[in-house]
Amino acid sequence: MLPKISQQIQIDKEIAKKTIKNTYFFVILFMFIEVVLIYWFREEIIEYFTLTNVSLLKNLLIFSLIGIVLVIVNCPIFLYLTALDRKQVLMRISLTAPVFGIIFGVAFIYTFGITGSIFTVIFIELYYTVSLLLIYKKDKLTK
Repeated sequence: MLPKISQQIQIDKEIAKKTIKNTYFFVILFMFIEVVLIYWFREEIIEYFTLTNVSLLKNLLIFSLIGIVLVIVNCPIFLYLTALDRKQVLMRISLTAPVFGIIFGVAFIYTFGITGSIFTVIFIELYYTVSLLLIYKKDKLTK
């Protein structure tokens, strides 16, 4: 989609936004269905792989779904900002996120164990999503 969106942005940003919205509606719908199905069948999914620590793993799977929802939110924004050639800012975010991930991962995993790793992923996805939203809003205000 990036070449198409990049072309449309050169003509009109609103057309590009509309294309992203129309396309990502179906992506979001599909991902939402996946998340709901995983939530409904979480016990069966976990028990397919293992029969130990099922309740802990069910909770971890539910927390992991939060990360998936955050990815659903940040993908269209990332696509739009990439098409706008905001590579420098996007690269800065992409380089700081793993650093934060390592720092928080060490602290969270040491404190919360395996649950800390899921918290770390959620935190990094939240950081990434909020950063992209702030850049998007800033770009919207300056243009």
